[in-house]
Amino acid sequence: MMKKIILLLTIFSMVFTSCEPLEDINAKIDAQDNPIVGDTEYTLTDDDYANLDEDNEGYHLYKGRFDNEDDVKELIPNFLSEMFPVWGKKSSVLVGYQLNIGYAPGVSDYSYADKYELNNSDYANAGVDAATYSVFTAASPADLNLPSILENNIDAPSNGDNILAKYKYAEEPSDPSIIYTMINEDYQLIVERVKNNSDPAINSLVSSYGTNEYYTGASSYYGNFDTRLYKREGQTDYDLLTSEEEQTAFVDARVQEGVVWFLKDKFPNAVPEINGQTVYYVITYLTYNGTNSEPTVIYKCTAGGSDPEFELVDGPGEDVVYQASTITENRGDFYSYTGSKWEKVSGVYFVGSGDFDSMGEAYGQPGRYNNFGSSIPPGDYLPAFLSIKYPYALEGEQMIIIYDYYSSSSGAQIRGDLYTKAAGVWTGFQSTISTTLQFGHDGTTWIPDNTIKYTLVRNEDYEYMASQLTGAEYSGLIGNLAGYGDFDYNWSPAQIHYALSLFLDHHDPNAAEGQKYSLTYVIYDNGENDYTTSFIKQNGAWVVND
Repeated sequence: MMKKIILLLTIFSMVFTSCEPLEDINAKIDAQDNPIVGDTEYTLTDDDYANLDEDNEGYHLYKGRFDNEDDVKELIPNFLSEMFPVWGKKSSVLVGYQLNIGYAPGVSDYSYADKYELNNSDYANAGVDAATYSVFTAASPADLNLPSILENNIDAPSNGDNILAKYKYAEEPSDPSIIYTMINEDYQLIVERVKNNSDPAINSLVSSYGTNEYYTGASSYYGNFDTRLYKREGQTDYDLLTSEEEQTAFVDARVQEGVVWFLKDKFPNAVPEINGQTVYYVITYLTYNGTNSEPTVIYKCTAGGSDPEFELVDGPGEDVVYQASTITENRGDFYSYTGSKWEKVSGVYFVGSGDFDSMGEAYGQPGRYNNFGSSIPPGDYLPAFLSIKYPYALEGEQMIIIYDYYSSSSGAQIRGDLYTKAAGVWTGFQSTISTTLQFGHDGTTWIPDNTIKYTLVRNEDYEYMASQLTGAEYSGLIGNLAGYGDFDYNWSPAQIHYALSLFLDHHDPNAAEGQKYSLTYVIYDNGENDYTTSFIKQNGAWVVND
């Protein structure tokens, strides 16, 4: 201890009385016969990641994680040199850090799968109700019909292809009306109508990005109709109007023109009646005029055919409600092609509109727009949903859950995650894990070090070595080893090292080549004293590595 104190005083004297660079100081420290040896554990903090990211361009550590172990091995040595500048050879630090291990295995096979959305003709041979209302039912389930539908509609599938078949479902259909909330891609249908209009005064109203227009105000980027009056300035018909009341009515009429275009493109096979019942189209959309509003309109089809006609029945208004007698859900199932037929995939579940509704339909809840998003994260809802849907799932059971997701930057997407039931709770896959990597000082710098530190257990480990040392040269030594749980002054270093190598073969029989161990053991010599010896596995044998 006195040597270390004197050395520290020497170091401080060097720091405060000279201008030598730190690396020169470190070199002098390492050159000492008895350098300062430290041993600790350290977990990186948010500030550490921020500093590492700032000092090492291109590693993107601001997210508080590493993307691979190689980056840890490259960046941490300098970090440790700054943190422990006076530590020398044989020092060690076990560094804890966050490691990104990527997405759950297998999820992308389904989140990026091709999609097939059934049309009215696909339901024609699935039973009377299915053909009449264009839905699957309890009596005509999807499982019985989708394999043949996919076989008839998917050209030249390859073995192992996955597809998401999206369909409508109703337990007992009696009301053919459609209740629908417009999503971003629906507004793009309107933008395309404006873009393809032959009148330059109209098609010129599409933005350069091609995602919004100011004829009806539709925007697929924001997923709404922009109803701000000043956005119409410069349009001839609008500029002729003199009162704000007339201008507002003009913009509102254009919005309804856009809704009708949407109905024509979204429901090209619309008919006025099914089984003598009027088919109503209950459409909810979003408008923006400084603040958002969410009106609903009710239309009915007045003429079918190749270009169906629609008539406004009620709305627009935020208090417009249609009470359907049949609850129709949008669902989806995954199928995989086996080389000869389509088979439903087990262990994968697509969250349908009815599932989203069951999680809450108020503003800010999944059922509002039937999707998750950054402000409605799936992890807040799916654990409870899965517990309700699969109440008897066994511990360790896994399920891939695929769902619609809306990103403000990327729009509508399909995402997914792997959920596992553990300790009675469904938990999503952790893409970032806490792990450790040990570093050792080799006398010059810090290097990744796989050394495992182990202190022999008394008397168990010593008894094992005694039982293995059957040679004559150990006959007078093993009694002390087995009886007292230590070596004594009669043992030579070579004998102790041999005994410890036998122990390592027993303790870690499958150790890889190059694995290192630092063993701490007891020698009795005028009292018990702890000693430490380092070993490395080379050519299948344990050799001293001090």
